[in-house]
Amino acid sequence: MRNIIFILFALLFVDCNHSSRLKAQRLKDTLTELKKIADFRPLSKYEAYAFMNGYYLPRLDSLRTKRKIFIHPLTGVDFKKLFNEDSAKLEKEYSTDSAHKVSGAALTSLSPPSLMLDKKFSWDGKKLIKAVVVKDYEANSGKDNSYDNIDSIKAWHRRYGYGYMCVSYPQYNPYTKRLVIREWLENDLFCGTGRESKFWFTKTSSGWRVESIRWFRKDL
Repeated sequence: MRNIIFILFALLFVDCNHSSRLKAQRLKDTLTELKKIADFRPLSKYEAYAFMNGYYLPRLDSLRTKRKIFIHPLTGVDFKKLFNEDSAKLEKEYSTDSAHKVSGAALTSLSPPSLMLDKKFSWDGKKLIKAVVVKDYEANSGKDNSYDNIDSIKAWHRRYGYGYMCVSYPQYNPYTKRLVIREWLENDLFCGTGRESKFWFTKTSSGWRVESIRWFRKDL
């Protein structure tokens, strides 16, 4: 009887050990796949301006903004942060569910990032076709010309009118061949219109194909 109990215990131990190894391997494979899904990188400057001129700026021709963009781009999507958050979630789920599988939806259904500007980079109007690059401020009769000064902003709007886009620098994933770009329409002093959207493109042999447009907020 003792031998039978020992054999049953040994078989149970081997089965549990096998299940643990299988679960660990599935988690490792899933995280590897997830890392590829999250591997978005800034385009080279040549590719970024080619994309802007060929695929993004023409869209503005039909809008009231026309081809006006703010000199500093919006910050892009923080995929490293998203990967870390999703990794922690998956590790927790795998501890109780060995059958869990990864899905790209975890990294495409994003909450809106903050509307921060990346001041380490500025758009070069000489490299953009028929585009106006809106500067930080406009001089206003010798007064304070800081960005958040009301007189400076009024001078700004007198020159550029209302409506211009703040556009993030394009981020591209070489594994999935997907590109993401964010935009925000400014139109009313400090507050903006409240409209922000995210565009997904897929790289093809002939260029870029728009995949989807996701609205973060509705027009106000």
